[in-house]
Order: sequence, then structure tokens, then C-alpha cells
Amino acid sequence: MKRPVIVGFDPGATIGLAVINTDGELLFLTSKTGAKRGEIINIIAEYGDPLIIASDRRPLPKNVERLAKSMNAKTYYPFESLSTIEKSQLIKKYGIKTKNNHERDALAAALKAYKSYSSIFRKTKNTLGSLGLIEIYPHVISKLIFQEVENINEAIDEVLNNKLERVVTEEPKQTLKTDENLLKKIEELKEMLKNKEKDILIIQKFNERLKKEKAEMESKLLELEKKSFDKSEERIADISSKDEIIKKLKLFRRLEKSGFLPLIEMKRANINFICSLNNYLDLKDRVVLLESGDDLQLLNGYEIRAAIVKERINEEILKTVDFPIISERNVSIKIVEGYKVIEEKEFEDVVKNAKKIGLIKWLEEYKKRKH
Repeated sequence: MKRPVIVGFDPGATIGLAVINTDGELLFLTSKTGAKRGEIINIIAEYGDPLIIASDRRPLPKNVERLAKSMNAKTYYPFESLSTIEKSQLIKKYGIKTKNNHERDALAAALKAYKSYSSIFRKTKNTLGSLGLIEIYPHVISKLIFQEVENINEAIDEVLNNKLERVVTEEPKQTLKTDENLLKKIEELKEMLKNKEKDILIIQKFNERLKKEKAEMESKLLELEKKSFDKSEERIADISSKDEIIKKLKLFRRLEKSGFLPLIEMKRANINFICSLNNYLDLKDRVVLLESGDDLQLLNGYEIRAAIVKERINEEILKTVDFPIISERNVSIKIVEGYKVIEEKEFEDVVKNAKKIGLIKWLEEYKKRKH
């Protein structure tokens, strides 16, 4: 399988086409007049297998949908068509120059799709890297994006099981013609067997590691995912209509003008729910309220202002996140217009104090190391 890529496509008489990888790096960008679908497919195929084909418009243009279907890719389009300002800001953030509006629209679509799934890409690479299995990343990320599995562990299991089946069932295709040919073929088969044994050892090593954690992890994951899924369904239903989202965003602005920070509630961090929530409300500069501090690192990259956690905070988690974590005990949460909020001044004081405490702890650790 080739490397997975994200494609931004702006259809029309003059098409715009952008291809980026799952690290958000630009691989190809062009605009072309009179391009046929077959030509577009060939261009994309030179750079990899498309996971996602994205548009900057809603509803999704039919030509984008047809291209995705032709290449067995998932479609992506924003909840609302991207404005010219938003597209320019997206492109500026990545420091990429475009020649015209077609290239701009295609690139903005690809980057918007990447931003929505970046946490899944990052977590999958980190997990596979820690297991020494980064070579199966294209297969694992494909299963996750197409939602063929429930989680990363299940995706890894399926990919490795498929690989093991191929190792066991693969047979030599060439027939033997002479005794001399037979000796040569025996040597080839011995070499092939050695390679297959290496593959099996890798798989066995991974399975042994999984067995030590599997029983506990499966139980915990099933419980967490059920709770997260139930909560996600409930929350997404709450904000599923465009009118509801506009109403909620207006309420947020009204609260912010009154000196309050509205809290985005979720029970636990969950990949799919976080992506959906970010698409609807944009998590940048938001304060998130969670019951549990588990998997807080899934919120990395969304540029949230802070996370407020109800349960006791594990200090090890603090080292894995790129935003402040605050205990609910240290803030006063109020209900204003039926919504949970915190006063902005109080929030800034708490964050400032938390950073100060963190610096003192760092200095203490530094002095210990020096001695």
C-alpha cells in the first residue's frame, strides 16, 4: 500500500488540486484548465493512496463526490462553506503560497480536513512507533478513518492477522522443470522461509506484548468507549442542526462580552467526538470541562485555552499535554443563561498561579539534579 494522502479538489472549468501527507506537508499543488477525471486520478496516484478527498464547500460538489468514489476515498467537507478570510488564514498558517483562487480553495480544503483528523494521525503514528510497527501505518490509519474498527488496537490486530494469514498461506507460484531447477528452487524456498520466520517472530513479539495488557485494556476500553459513545451521541444530537450551532455560538459571544468563559463539556476525551465538536464549534481558545483526565493528550493540537477536570489530576498526564490543566476544586463554576461558565478574570488568575507553581516545581527538580 502506498503512503496515505489527503487531497483538496476544487472542481470546475479550471480545477484546483492539492495533495498533502498525514503530517500536513504539501506534496503537490496545481491548477489546470480542461482536466479530465482520469488525468486527475493519475496525478493523485503518483503521490500516494488518497484517504480523504476534501472540498471547501457545503453542500459537497458532485464532482468531488465522484472523484472520491472513483478512488475509494472518504469525502470531507466543512459544516459551512469556508469564507475567503478563513481560507487565507489556513494557508498563511502553513506558510504556503498559491498562484490563484483555484489553488487556494483546493489547498484550504485539504488543510481543513487535515486539521480535523490531525489528532488521529498523530496518535496512530506515536502508538505504532512505540511498538516498532510504523511500517503498517498506511493500513492501520485507513481502517481508522473509514471506521472499519473501534480503536487503534483493533486496527493493529486486524492488520497483523491479515499479514500472518498471507505468510502462512502463500505458496510458490513457479513450477519445477528439471532436477537442477529443483535444487535452485529449494535454496530460494529456504531463503523465503527465513524471511517468513522473521515476519512471524515480529508478529509473535507484538502478540506477547499485547497479551500482558489485553484483558485489562479490553475491559477498560469497552467501558470508556461505551460511555464516550453514549455521551458523544447525546452531545452531537444536541448540536446537530445548523440553527442550534448558530444559537450556541451567539450565546458564547454574549457570555464572553459579559466577562465569562463558556465551558465546553464532555465526559471523557474521545477522538471521534472531539473531531466532530471541533468541526461544529471550533475548540481553539475554548475551555473544556471533563469528568475524567484520562486521554487528555487527545486534545493536543486543538489550541484550547485549558482543560478543567473534575477528578484528581495525575501529574504524569501534565507532561503529555500542550495546555494548562485545572482542577475543578480550584475554580468557581457558575450557571449563566442555562450554561456552565467561569469568570475570565478568575480563570486568568488560576492559570497564572498554576504556571507559577509549575515553574517553582521545575526549579526544585533542577536543583536536585545539580546536586
